Amino acid sequence: MKRFFWAPVIALVAGAVFTGNAAQAAFFGVASYSCCPPQAAQPHQHCFTRWKRVVETEEREVCEVVWEKQEETITKTVYETQWKEEQVTCYKTKYELAYKEVKRKVLKPVFETVEKEVTYTVCKPVVETIEKEVCQTVVKPIRRTIEKEIRYTVCKPVIETQMKEVRYTVLKPVVETQMKEVTRFECVPVEEEVEVERKVCEWKTEVIECPDKEVTRCIQEPGCWTIDPCSLLPVYVPGETKVVKMTIPGRKITRRVPVVKTVKEKVKRIRYERREVKEQVPVKVCRFVKEEVVKKVPVKVCRWIKEERVKKVPVTVCEWKVETVTKKVPVKVCRFVKETVVKKIPVKVCRLVEEEVTCKVPVLVAKKVPVTVTRRVPVCVKKEVPVKVTRCVPKIVRKKVPVQVCRLVPECVCVEHNPCQPCGLGLLDALHGLLHAGCAGLAKGHDGGCSK
Repeated sequence: MKRFFWAPVIALVAGAVFTGNAAQAAFFGVASYSCCPPQAAQPHQHCFTRWKRVVETEEREVCEVVWEKQEETITKTVYETQWKEEQVTCYKTKYELAYKEVKRKVLKPVFETVEKEVTYTVCKPVVETIEKEVCQTVVKPIRRTIEKEIRYTVCKPVIETQMKEVRYTVLKPVVETQMKEVTRFECVPVEEEVEVERKVCEWKTEVIECPDKEVTRCIQEPGCWTIDPCSLLPVYVPGETKVVKMTIPGRKITRRVPVVKTVKEKVKRIRYERREVKEQVPVKVCRFVKEEVVKKVPVKVCRWIKEERVKKVPVTVCEWKVETVTKKVPVKVCRFVKETVVKKIPVKVCRLVEEEVTCKVPVLVAKKVPVTVTRRVPVCVKKEVPVKVTRCVPKIVRKKVPVQVCRLVPECVCVEHNPCQPCGLGLLDALHGLLHAGCAGLAKGHDGGCSK
């Protein structure tokens, strides 16, 4: 369809290019005036029909598949493992400790004490005292006391009082009054009405009817006195016991039941709102000003004066005198004298004696003991269990869905044509109508605007 739609447009453009002269062929024949007849000098209206697209909304019936859940009960085979106890006799190896006699030959040591003579030479010290003359040179001190003059200088302190100027800075307080803005909060009472729900208890009289009731009771009949043939004494024999059903008549019970109701009422209450209040408050501000002060302070000044003094001091003088002294000194002289000594020393001698010994050796003896053991054996048991299964079943549901439909609606359009314009412009109008209206514009006999 699109190929045939563009065929008339291509034919019109080709005819305008190849059939006209040089003036007509300019701009594909659009600016040509030769095709206008003289009777078409007055302006006229040209009407043509074009197709307009209109979008409408329709409701269409659509089938939709919906899945519904259905519950079914099926039987499922379940295998359970159960344990069965069995008694099994097995043999357990038990080891016992036994002693075995073994004869062995042992070399037993025997110790004997023997006296042995030992001859050795000893150097015995002999100490003698001898007097020996010794010459010594001795220095003997001779002391005497002399008085000696000593001159020394002493610094004597002299204290004087002088006045000294001291300058120091003092901070002097100056108090000023300033206005300061202070913000304070105050609570203002506001009265308002509030709807409050409260519960009220009312008593309601209720009558309950109790139906007839059947009761089973045991009734004993009266007994009698008889004489016992053995003891010949009167004996009381009780009567027979019977089970009797009785009907207890019904009754009405009146009781008071509390009924709680909720009642709404308006209550006045006072709430406090917090408000901010700003006010100017005088505040005393203290600031310190520096001030220099001169003060005379008495100061004690100490100065030292030199003074020479003479002092007599006793001095001990020592003179040394050399003397030679002869002295006899006892001297101990030691000399060694050789001496032969014979001594008996006890010596232990060991000899080995062969001896046969019987000893017990521990031996492990294996012995099998029967033991009864209870063990659990797994047994698989088949069991049928009902199981609920939920399945999804498809179901077709019809419903209406809004659908947008595009339709072509014919529309009449009138255009005023000016003959002063080049008549070749009618070709552009035809092309414009052809593009918007399709083949319907050509089918209505569109003449390009050159004739009425």
